[in-house]
Amino acid sequence: MKMSIKVILVAAIVILAAVLSLLHMGRKIEVNTDKRVEGLSGELCEVLYLASLAPNSHNAQMWKVKIDTEEQTVVIGLDKNRRFPAVDPHDREMAISLGCYAGMLTEALGAYGYKYDIEYLSGDDYIEIRYDKVTDAILQDRIDRIYKRHTDKSAFTAAALSDEQVGKLVLHDNVFYYPKGTEYFSYIRDNMLAAITQQSYDRAKAEELAGWLRLSNRETVEKKDGLPAEQLGLTGMVKSLYYLTTTHDSAKNDSFARQSIDTASKQLDGCAGFLAITSGGSREELLTCGMQLVKIWLSAVECGVSVHPMSAILEEEPYRSLIKQDLGLKEQPQMVMRLGIADDYGENAAIRRDLADYITVEEN
Repeated sequence: MKMSIKVILVAAIVILAAVLSLLHMGRKIEVNTDKRVEGLSGELCEVLYLASLAPNSHNAQMWKVKIDTEEQTVVIGLDKNRRFPAVDPHDREMAISLGCYAGMLTEALGAYGYKYDIEYLSGDDYIEIRYDKVTDAILQDRIDRIYKRHTDKSAFTAAALSDEQVGKLVLHDNVFYYPKGTEYFSYIRDNMLAAITQQSYDRAKAEELAGWLRLSNRETVEKKDGLPAEQLGLTGMVKSLYYLTTTHDSAKNDSFARQSIDTASKQLDGCAGFLAITSGGSREELLTCGMQLVKIWLSAVECGVSVHPMSAILEEEPYRSLIKQDLGLKEQPQMVMRLGIADDYGENAAIRRDLADYITVEEN
């Protein structure tokens, strides 16, 4: 009898230790981004940190930034080491992501009392923003919007968006909303899932994605980029089990693909509608699309609408070539986003690199 009690106690201790370990692994990760950049004021560093919270493909943070404090210019370029040659061979999404960074930078500058001008560039430099401080007033509500913006990959509630909410998101004549229950909603849902299925089983694209997955809290803290569990919408015990059962090699396998497709199917069924932003395909037009996306997304924050970009339908053929004609659009969709109302609006995981890793200050 005594031996049985000891066995039970040992087993209970082992189980408790395992549960505590899983809870510890599944805790919310805190990535401490170093905002300091030598030669820049604390305020400018804060502005640049807010800019880094911009949406971007795979959380690759593919921007490189040069600042001339005497000329008061910020030049935004592409870090070619952070490209996605398999899924984005023509840098379409890279250009949109850099446009998002520029858009978020202008939002942050405006919140801290700066006026600005934007100029499009060529070569590896994409955009120059000239800034000038005009007031000491700080617009905290605009700063709070930036901090709150995030991608939500959960299945949303069954609630439809109100006309008022839709009106606050369709800010331009190249933006279109397709609510659930309409023919075009079904078209996007079905073809998005087909494109995701095709992409998930593509070996080169699976390997590229696997390289940007972060599969432990330690890797997340060390890299400060990519797609850890938080960026995939996984928290708590689900996050722990994901980390325990997934490796960079297993993420390339068919079983991972099947799980991704199943998750996508639930996401596509669990939303109020899809929002599409269209534009031409020039670099300037794609950069502008990214800046528009930021304004739409921040407006979504204000009216409590959750946002989840989904890109496979714009990356895979024949879906990419057909969508413009099939939706009756004049220009090609460059962004498609799943929208809805979440039970918990959530927050930005703020997994961002140290500013000095990609920002240089020009010496005069």
